[in-house]
Amino acid sequence: MQVLVTGASGFLGSHVVDELRAAGHEVRVLVRSTSRLDHLEHHGEAVARAVGAVDAPETLAAAVAGCEAIVSCAGLTKARDEAEFDRVNQGGPVNLLDAARAAGAPLRRFVHISSLAAAGPSQDGAAREEDEPCAPLSAYGRSKRRGEEAVLARAGEVPVTVIRPPAIYGPRDAEIFAFFSLAKRARLAPIIGSGKTRISMIYGPDCARAARAAVEDASGRSGAVYHVDDGGAWTWGEMADALRGALGKRIFSPRIPVAVFGVAALFSEAFGKLTGKAMIFNRDKVRDMRHSYVGGHARIQRELGWTPSVDFRDGAKLTVAWYREAGWL
Repeated sequence: MQVLVTGASGFLGSHVVDELRAAGHEVRVLVRSTSRLDHLEHHGEAVARAVGAVDAPETLAAAVAGCEAIVSCAGLTKARDEAEFDRVNQGGPVNLLDAARAAGAPLRRFVHISSLAAAGPSQDGAAREEDEPCAPLSAYGRSKRRGEEAVLARAGEVPVTVIRPPAIYGPRDAEIFAFFSLAKRARLAPIIGSGKTRISMIYGPDCARAARAAVEDASGRSGAVYHVDDGGAWTWGEMADALRGALGKRIFSPRIPVAVFGVAALFSEAFGKLTGKAMIFNRDKVRDMRHSYVGGHARIQRELGWTPSVDFRDGAKLTVAWYREAGWL
């Protein structure tokens, strides 16, 4: 199958490319002219490249031409305001679908990678069901939910699937790397707030396998939403223990009140305004820290046969090994 992957130069997108290629699919990637392609170089000429961006609809015709499936991984995790989030996280998938229709692409599946943030926090640490009403707390989560709604509105035109991963980590990840680096260099893995909140995690290559399972879904169903996770609902303390096991070092886990992070978020936002930069750490992040985000994978296991292969304890070891080999740690 000819599959277009957007966001392919990034962490998850590059793993999706690897997974699709390993399964024998022909892959084309949409990349900006300024994108770093380090994670794609090992594919050489086997992966076709189209230069463009999901928020630049005039660049998409050549990228979507002839594609039988699209995996929409491109998205913003930080932005200067909600409108900037919406331009990519909501407008991006719409632009892809519009371009595919205009080009007459024979789409058999459109897979949209959303986020558990689009659903909102889970109650009492219990796994959220896909059909529960959504209540996103952050600008990022709201933009991802609007992107879902836009994609699902097209479910009658083309088979669409939405995947909501929780926090994604693993080899090549540069965002959660900060927690691994803090544990390695400062020997700190703080417990945030009460320590009672729980979050789901997903190992990057496992999430990529879920995307492939959705691409290969030949059932004809359209409009399905799937949560994915590694089977655990992790406290900060449990994740700190996993980092100790992965790094083989004594690591301290002081309990830090969420309010302390709130003060730090104000400084981060002020710096962003002064420099005109989008900051990943802000008051939205702090608001999320107060809540549990737990997904699950019962529906995707039942309907697509997908199950996770790596939990956070083993995934932390694999990730540390990659960071060390790559010279990051």
